[in-house]
Amino acid sequence: MRVKRHLFSVILVVAFLPIFLLNYSDKKKLTAVEENANKKIMQNTSNILNNEISSYFEDISIMSNSLSDDKDIKNVLVSSYSKVSENKKQALQYSLKYCESLFQSIKKYELSVDNIIVMNKNNDIILSANKIDCSDLIEGIFSSKNIEISNNFSELFICRNSTDKTPKFAYISVIFDANNKKLGTSVIVFNTSYLQKIINDSKVFKTSDNFLIDFKGNILAYPFTQLNNYNDNTSLQIPDVTVGEFYTEGDIGVFRNYKSNGVEKTSFISNVKKSKLILAVVANQDEFISQTQIVKVSMNMIVGYITLIIFIFAIFYVNKATKPINEIMLTIKKKKRGDKYARFEVSSKNEFFDISEAFNYMIDDISESEQRYRTVVEMSDNIVFEYNIKKNIVRFSDDFYKKFSFRPNSERYQDSFWANCEVHKEDRANYRNVLKNAFKMGSNLQGEFRFKALYGDYIWFLIRATLLYGRDDRPIKVIGVMVDIDRAKKGEMKLLQRANYDGLTSLLKRNIFEKRLINEYELSRMRKERIAVLFIDLDDFKHYNDEYGHAYGDEVLKFVSTTITDLLGNHGFAGRYGGDEFVICLNTHYSEDEISEFAQKLIKNLSKGFESKCIDLVHSIYCSIGISFVAEDGSNLDTVIEEADSSMYTVKKHGKSNFAFHSRL
Repeated sequence: MRVKRHLFSVILVVAFLPIFLLNYSDKKKLTAVEENANKKIMQNTSNILNNEISSYFEDISIMSNSLSDDKDIKNVLVSSYSKVSENKKQALQYSLKYCESLFQSIKKYELSVDNIIVMNKNNDIILSANKIDCSDLIEGIFSSKNIEISNNFSELFICRNSTDKTPKFAYISVIFDANNKKLGTSVIVFNTSYLQKIINDSKVFKTSDNFLIDFKGNILAYPFTQLNNYNDNTSLQIPDVTVGEFYTEGDIGVFRNYKSNGVEKTSFISNVKKSKLILAVVANQDEFISQTQIVKVSMNMIVGYITLIIFIFAIFYVNKATKPINEIMLTIKKKKRGDKYARFEVSSKNEFFDISEAFNYMIDDISESEQRYRTVVEMSDNIVFEYNIKKNIVRFSDDFYKKFSFRPNSERYQDSFWANCEVHKEDRANYRNVLKNAFKMGSNLQGEFRFKALYGDYIWFLIRATLLYGRDDRPIKVIGVMVDIDRAKKGEMKLLQRANYDGLTSLLKRNIFEKRLINEYELSRMRKERIAVLFIDLDDFKHYNDEYGHAYGDEVLKFVSTTITDLLGNHGFAGRYGGDEFVICLNTHYSEDEISEFAQKLIKNLSKGFESKCIDLVHSIYCSIGISFVAEDGSNLDTVIEEADSSMYTVKKHGKSNFAFHSRL
C-alpha cells in the first residue's frame, strides 16, 4: 500500500535526518557558523552594555551642565577674584549655604556621587561637597601631563586619589559668565560601584572580560581594586593596538582575533556614546569550541534516543494507522460493484470512528437522494434534463420523447436539443442570449420559450435550471426542468387581450391608448421624433345602424379597424375611442405633407367600401379626420386628443369626408 510505504519513509527520514546532518555536515562550515553566532552574542551584549553606560553618563552630563549654569555657583566664583563689599556679603553667604545644600542633596539622591568640587581659573578649590582634603585628586586631574582645560571643555575620564586607590570617574565642565568668559570649572567625582555591577553582570562567558578605557589609557576592569593603565596591563592588552587606534576603529565596532599569553581570544571594541570612553568585550575562543562540543554531544544523544524509539514504534504505528484506510477503500470498491449494503465499520472510539460515522451517513444520504431523484422524475410530468459540463454530455428524462420528435445523434452537447431545437421567431433572440450568458447569470437560470413540438406546433415551456459547482468553485453540471405552460400561457394571453383590446375591432381600448400615448411621448423625446394624433369619426354611421341594423354596423366598424391596421403597419398604433370614433398615433417622424397623404389614403381606402355578409351589398364608408401634434415639451399631452377632435368637428362643419390640422385652424 503506497500510503503505508510513504508514511514509514517519512518517519524514518524525520528520525535519521538530524543525525545525518550533525555527523556528516562540513565541520568547518558548522564551526564558522557557530563562531559567527557567538560573535553576534558578543556584539549584542556590547550594544546593551554600551546603551546602559551611555544612559548613565548622559544623566551625569545633565547634572554637570545644571551645576555649570547655576547662578549661585557663579556668584561664589566671581567673589573669589576680588574682595567682597559689605553690602554683598549677605548675598554671598546665602549662595554658599545654597551650594552646600545643593551638593548634599545631590549626594543623597545620587549614591554614586562621591564629591562635587568647584574651582576658579587658578584651580583653587572654592566649593566642595566633602570636608576632607581633595587637593591630591585635583592635582592629579589637572596636572599638565594629564589634561589641559580649555574653553567649551566637557570631559569624562577615570582617575584616583592618593588616599583611596580605587578607580573613580571625574566629569569636568567649564563654567562661563554672562559674557561667555571662563569663570572656573566644576568637577563631579563618582564611584564606580554601579558601573562595576553592570560590567560584571554582562559577561558573555565565564572567561570573558568587560572593561572601559579612557583617552589616557586608564582601565576600569575587574577586580576594580586599583587603577591600571592599558600599556602596563599585558593580560588585557591587544597586541599591536594602541589606545589611539581604539578611537578610530571603535566608532562602528570592530572584532579582533589575537593571542594573549598563549590564549586565543576574540574582542569587540566600540565607543561609549556621550563620552570618550572605549568599551571592550573579550572572550576566550576555547570557550566557543567547548560550548559547541557540549551542544553537539547532547544533541546527538537526544536525537539517537528519539530515533531508536521512533524506529521501534514506526512499524506498529504505521500498520495500525493505515488499517482503517484499507477498510475505507474496500468499502468504496464494494459500493462501486453495486453492493448497497456496504458500510465502513470501526469499533474503536477515535477519529476514525467519527470518519466511519460521517462516511456511512454520506453513503446513506447519497442512496436516499438517488431514490428520491428517481421517484420524482418518474412521477413528474415535467421533463428533467442534465448537462455534464466536464464530460460535455446532455441527457433528458423519458418524458422528453413524448413531447418532441427530436432525436440526437449522440449525447454530446453539439448534437443535443439545446443546440439544435427550433424556437419561435419571437423568442429566438432571447433564447440565444440566455444560452450565451448561461454561466454568467449565477446559479439559477429561468426563461419562457416556444419550441416546435411533436406535431409541428409551437408549445410554451418554462425552463428552470441551476448550476452545480465543484470544489474549485467552477460549474460542473446544469440540472433543470422543462415545464409545459402552454395552456396557462395562452389563457394568460387571452385575458390580456380582453383587458387591453376592444372585443369587436381588436384595437386598443380608450384608456390603454391614452396610457400608451404618454409612454410613446417619453420614447419620442429620446428618438427626437414628433408624434401626430389622428381623430377619426365615421360620417352618417347612425344611418347605417338605423337602416340596416346593428349587425351591419358591427361589420362597418370591423372593416374600418382592419383598414386602419393594414395602412398603419409598424408606424404607430390605433384604438377605438368610443362608438364610431377611432384614434391613431403616428410615431414615425412624418412631415405634415406625409401625414396629409396618410389621411387622404385612409379616406380613399374606406370609400372603396366592403361587401357585407348581412345585406349582400357593397357600401362605401366615409369619415372625417382631425390631426394634432404633441408639443415637444409635452405641454398639450392631456389635450392633444381633444385638439384633434376639435379639428375633426371643423371638417364635419365644412362638408365631411376630409381632414384638417389643428395648427392650421
